Amino acid sequence: MSTEPPSSLSDGDLVRRILSGEAHLFREILNRHQRGVWWIASATLGDRATCENLLQQAFVNAYEHLDQFRAGEDLGRWLRGIARNLVRMELRGAGRKDQLMARYHQAVLASLGEEDETGNDEQFARQKAMADCRQQLQPAANEALALRYEQGLSLDQVAARIGRSLGATRQLLFRARQVLKDCVTGRMANA
Repeated sequence: MSTEPPSSLSDGDLVRRILSGEAHLFREILNRHQRGVWWIASATLGDRATCENLLQQAFVNAYEHLDQFRAGEDLGRWLRGIARNLVRMELRGAGRKDQLMARYHQAVLASLGEEDETGNDEQFARQKAMADCRQQLQPAANEALALRYEQGLSLDQVAARIGRSLGATRQLLFRARQVLKDCVTGRMANA
């Protein structure tokens, strides 16, 4: 083991030593490159909490896949590429969330007995079925759906609010969406 200070090592030397078992040196990579990764996230996403999560995830992904970094390449560029991919995934997820929020809004209108602006009878029937099916869910599932899709909270925030782990919350939402899908599909088929 070298006594050379980590700050004097090149990125390539750091990677090589980390891969050979000196995991503590990854801190130096984080110190050197977190600003560039932060810039990628904050320039696109804006939301501080989302950017912080993305920054952390980018470095977790980098550490887990450090063996895929090719010696001689620019480590900063590689890390920023990981961040860009995570930003793309986040934006896709946000787009899906916006679509789900719009659908949920329409379902709420249906539960209040109001037709949406388009006057589409099939869409109104689907929204009504969604509202009826929602009443059949367990209270915890309804609360999680409301927090996630009405209030737009992140999965982490929903998990904290309902007192469950992130994995359990993700599973609860998945199952609730599946139950709603099956219920609405059945009601629409019988309509």
